[in-house]
Amino acid sequence: MTTGVGGAATTAVPGLDHWPPSTVLVIVAAVTVLGGIVRKLLSAALVAVVVTVVLIAGDAVTGGHIQQGLNLGGLLGLGGGSA
Repeated sequence: MTTGVGGAATTAVPGLDHWPPSTVLVIVAAVTVLGGIVRKLLSAALVAVVVTVVLIAGDAVTGGHIQQGLNLGGLLGLGGGSA
């Protein structure tokens, strides 16, 4: 498999014909792993944005009750909340 994937990449991409197939395989694997990490980070960011928008919309509908409920300073009596 190492020679197959690396060999295919060295013949398919111009300029890589002098690279060893195993080196090309490592580079392809690293780029694939990094792509997966970036995809997961973007998914997490999208979920965070959607949840934030839903909470803001819900807070607007309830007249600020969600914001007051999530105010940790107010809940712990640190002076951050309104009385």
